[in-house]
Amino acid sequence: MRPKGPKPGPPRNLTVTEVSNGFLITWQAPLERSNLIQYYTIKYRTDAQWKTLNKGQIRPEETSYLVKNLVGGRTYYFRVYANSVKNYESSDEVKFPVPARVKHKAITAGVVGGILFFIVAIILSICAVKICNKRKRRKQEKAYNMVACRITDARNGGQPPGASQVPLK
Repeated sequence: MRPKGPKPGPPRNLTVTEVSNGFLITWQAPLERSNLIQYYTIKYRTDAQWKTLNKGQIRPEETSYLVKNLVGGRTYYFRVYANSVKNYESSDEVKFPVPARVKHKAITAGVVGGILFFIVAIILSICAVKICNKRKRRKQEKAYNMVACRITDARNGGQPPGASQVPLK
C-alpha cells in the first residue's frame, strides 16, 4: 500500500562513476515539486532484494553520495528516492557493473600488507636476538672479571673472600 499525500517529482539523471576513493552516485533534483523533498534515500540490489545504501537521510540540497565498499566483479542496480513528508518518488533504475580490478586492488593491498608485516616481524626478532646475546655476553664478561679479580688478589697475597686469615710467625 502506497502512502497518501503529495509526492515530489522523481530524481533525474542518476549516474554512478568510479572515482579515486570509491564510487560516486549523482543525480539531479526533480523538475516538478522539488520543494516537497524532505530527504533522499538510495537503494541498491545485486539480486532480487532492494536494500538501503545510505545510513542516514540525505539532505534535499545534496545530489551526490560516495560509496567506498562495492564488491568488484558484481553488477549493482541503483535507485534514488525523493521522500516528502508522507510519500516518495523513485528515479529510474541504473545498472552499474563494478570492474573486477577493484577486487584485485584489495587482494594486492592484502598481499603487500602481509609482506610488510612479515618483514617487520623478522626485523623485530633479529633485534630481540641481538639484545639477548648482548645481555648474555655482559653476564659472561662480568662472571669472568670476578674470577679474574679473585685470581689476581690471590697472586698478590690477598685472600679470596670467606678465607680465614692465619697470622705469620
